[in-house]
Amino acid sequence: MKNIYRMLVFAEVVQTGSFTRAAESLGHTRSGVSQHISLLEDELGVRLMNRSTRRISLTEEGRVFARRCQSIKALVNISFEEIQSQASSPEGPLVITAPHAFENQLVLPTLTQLYKLFPKIEPKLMINDQRLDLLSHKIDIAISVGTLPDSNYKARKLGELTEIFCVAPAKLEQLGKINQPEQLAALPHIATSWQEKRKQQTLLWNGEKIKLKLQHRFRVNTLPSAVNIAEQALGIALLPDIYAKDFIKQGKLVQVFPYVSTEPREVYCVHPYSQQVPLKVRTYINLLIDRMNIDRNS
Repeated sequence: MKNIYRMLVFAEVVQTGSFTRAAESLGHTRSGVSQHISLLEDELGVRLMNRSTRRISLTEEGRVFARRCQSIKALVNISFEEIQSQASSPEGPLVITAPHAFENQLVLPTLTQLYKLFPKIEPKLMINDQRLDLLSHKIDIAISVGTLPDSNYKARKLGELTEIFCVAPAKLEQLGKINQPEQLAALPHIATSWQEKRKQQTLLWNGEKIKLKLQHRFRVNTLPSAVNIAEQALGIALLPDIYAKDFIKQGKLVQVFPYVSTEPREVYCVHPYSQQVPLKVRTYINLLIDRMNIDRNS
């Protein structure tokens, strides 16, 4: 590596035509530049230039070697310019994973904003209700709900998520009046894979914490499947409020028992960068936080 730097010093001397001007350009002393050239000649075993008090001239070997050194210097400059350009105007892949709950309300709107800012990025979405390992899937950003496993990944809190009970309008007539936790527990519940793992569901009933063992009549592994079954009036679904919002607006589902919900769970944005977080990643995280704040206050 020292040889490469000395080659760059030599190229600067050749370009400026002076040890003094090369020293000023490189931030060295004149004697420091001269020493680099002498060491380079010692390593090569040839004389690269003839020195005098007034001027320097290249030897034949020096002229051949100078062309190579100038090519390397040009390549180094191009490499730096490319990286600096990319840092200020990001491009290339950006891999994002998130649960279905956040696809329409959070991920897509913010990704649209990011794409307008940096049109050269190449987004890849991995919408999955299961947590994916960031390194093995080459993921830049993961949105995750609940307690995070111990890892070396970095996390920022985006906000909180609450789940609410929803049914199809046609199912309302079948429910009857529900005023006791036992009545709610007896209803046919459409359980997602993560809800199914819970032996008991912790709920807030009029602000008081209770634990219920729900009757899992249907079992699914994604939120879209839970909604599809609920729309058929086959059961009751416990859905993230941010996800249920659109279906309620469209009249496909209605929220029931507004006095019952889950405890709020924290939503995090996780990334694998310990230092020098890429601009596109930093920007997207900030867009996510802003969006979550807007949704919470709307």
